[in-house]
Amino acid sequence: VRGTHLWTRRVIKSSFGGIRNVAVTGVKEMDAGLNEAKELAQQAMVAEAKKMGADSIIGVRIDVVEMSNGVFCVNTTGTAVK
Repeated sequence: VRGTHLWTRRVIKSSFGGIRNVAVTGVKEMDAGLNEAKELAQQAMVAEAKKMGADSIIGVRIDVVEMSNGVFCVNTTGTAVK
């Protein structure tokens, strides 16, 4: 079974006279956002397992991949068992 959730950090870009300024949220906000994305991905995985009639999930793996600048994909995979 698997669950996926996308999360993006807030990136504000502006250009002034050829100079680009980028304001990014802090590390605490990024950590909290990615943890929330992990929880939501796990909830999606559990929901899929319940639809299959599983009692539990074993061998859970969580992958976090930055798909593009500031866009993260959290994937959870595991084996649903009865």
